[in-house]
Amino acid sequence: MATTEVSAVVDAPVDDVWRVLGDFGAMPTCLTAVVDCRLEGGAVGRGPVGAVRAITVRSGAVVRERLLGHDEVRRSVRYEIVGANRFPVRSYRVQAGAWAVTSTGQTFVRLAVDFDADAADEPVAAEMITANYDVLLRDLAAHVTGTPARP
Repeated sequence: MATTEVSAVVDAPVDDVWRVLGDFGAMPTCLTAVVDCRLEGGAVGRGPVGAVRAITVRSGAVVRERLLGHDEVRRSVRYEIVGANRFPVRSYRVQAGAWAVTSTGQTFVRLAVDFDADAADEPVAAEMITANYDVLLRDLAAHVTGTPARP
């Protein structure tokens, strides 16, 4: 099992960031690479624990993720990949959270990913995960602050 982490400080209040990051059913729609995101099985809203979302990205890759936990008080969400084409991992769990930077009014966002891959694929998978979540954090910040996202 390997772990990688990505974090950023977003120039927006924590409640604004959490409103997007904590919305399992809609959060991916703010990402520039996402062309479609749907909750499966009739789930609605922010997604109840156990809900599965299907995300289609511009490359045509489809990722299905299941919500494992959602904590409004601690502003954290946990999910796992339950199916993905074009991704060299066997298991993949994410814990994402948002914390107020009280001295500045900004938000610290951290994503920690535990994944399992063949030893030969692990460095490539870690690099891919880090790159994808760097883009996610950039797009999240642009969405929340109302600034244009960079391609």
